[in-house]
Formats: sequence, structure tokens, C-alpha cells
Amino acid sequence: MKQYKTVKEVCKLTGLTRKHLYYFHRENVVRATAYANYSVEGNDGYKLYDEEAVEKLLYIALYYRFGLKRNEIRDMMLDPCYDQEDAECPALAYLYD
Repeated sequence: MKQYKTVKEVCKLTGLTRKHLYYFHRENVVRATAYANYSVEGNDGYKLYDEEAVEKLLYIALYYRFGLKRNEIRDMMLDPCYDQEDAECPALAYLYD
């Protein structure tokens, strides 16, 4: 069974706020993986994030620490060539200089 984290747990883990999560959810950068009132018993009414979504949010937190603004992070992560594992991606090149 997949492990999910609530918004509160993700905020504590990443250091991001609920507003950050809402913004990136609304902009289709990182969507909640499940909604407890539909798909997971025991967490009624909560947005839930799986491991992959939490990893993306950890990268977002890191990009904030680099000094990027939220719209810059959004644009970078929505870029078709974006791959957090790929340093050759032009959208990420300036982070590695």
C-alpha cells in the first residue's frame, strides 16, 4: 500500500507553507496525489501527497533557498525539458554554474 503524507506533514518535512503547496497545486506543478475523502481511508477530507510529489516539493524548497521566486520555479518545473536528475537541461543550467 502506498504511503501518503498530509499537507501538515509535507509542510513540516519541506519547510514550505500551505500557501506554497496551494500555489504549486493550482499551477499544476505538483498536484495532490489523492484526496482522503475519496481514495484513502482514515484521512477524511485531506489532500495527500505520495513520495514522488514530496520529492518535487523538496526540490521546490531547495530552489527557494537558492533565491528563486515562485514564478521562476513554476516556469522551470513546467518547462518540457525539466528533469531534476538532468543537469544538462537548459532550464537548470544556471543552478549548476
